[in-house]
Amino acid sequence: MNPASAIIAGTLVLWGLTILGTVPLARWLARSRDSGSVMLPAEAEGETAQAAAQIPARIYILADVIVLGIGGLLISLFTGYYFLGFSLKAQGWPGLIVFMVASFIGSAAHRPMG
Repeated sequence: MNPASAIIAGTLVLWGLTILGTVPLARWLARSRDSGSVMLPAEAEGETAQAAAQIPARIYILADVIVLGIGGLLISLFTGYYFLGFSLKAQGWPGLIVFMVASFIGSAAHRPMG
């Protein structure tokens, strides 16, 4: 795979894993973290639905690193290709770096079937 197609494929895989894996995992982690805290009724009334739906940056980065690390390793183990990617958000860069390193490790460990 040439570098240009590695960037395109990597970015598409990165976006797919983010939508299908990172965001649901980050929401679940944020909800489970907040389930132990008690909110007073006055605080609950003032909280908007949008503020409640926001995911803290640390939790998003943790979920992103987990999902992209596992995804990059597994996909490159099966395909033998390494991936390069690009993220437009600063929160996405730690997961992107783990994704690329894991894909290099997986492509190096890939053994063709047969």
